[in-house]
Amino acid sequence: MESSRGPHAEPATTPGASSTPSLLVTAALVLYMSIGGSAQSHGTAGRSPAPEAGAAQRTGPTGTSGVAGQVRTGRASFIADSLDGRTTASGERYDKRSLVAAHPTYPLGTILRVMNTENGRVVEVKVIDRTASAAARRHRMIDLSRAAAERLDFVSRGTARVRTEVLEWGGGRGQ
Repeated sequence: MESSRGPHAEPATTPGASSTPSLLVTAALVLYMSIGGSAQSHGTAGRSPAPEAGAAQRTGPTGTSGVAGQVRTGRASFIADSLDGRTTASGERYDKRSLVAAHPTYPLGTILRVMNTENGRVVEVKVIDRTASAAARRHRMIDLSRAAAERLDFVSRGTARVRTEVLEWGGGRGQ
């Protein structure tokens, strides 16, 4: 049955209800602006600095800037010789003589510069696998191949304090 106001009339509203949508929109806009929705009104405070000229711009993992040059420090160990020849998360076979690494979050194919902070030795590695377990990740940031550990001179101790720097983000599986 048609309303007495005609077939195309607006539905009846309660007093004050017509202002509710605009009040919600206004509140959402205020919240958006307060958390940084407008770069013009907030300047550059709290933002990452502009990347240097020539810096790699591939997207990084969640929670990273995506700009090559990200630096982290932590403990490194090396991958057991018994895993030599096994297939890694990237699909490549692990070769203990290659300069590769396992990392819990960096995309596969990411290239890292790793420095042993105790002796200053440096090596570049490619992330081809994931670290073994959550318990292990609490104590180690990265697992390196035997060849990388030898170049950093920590095989006899088993672990070392290292600094990693992203040189180039990988694209994920099969990189």
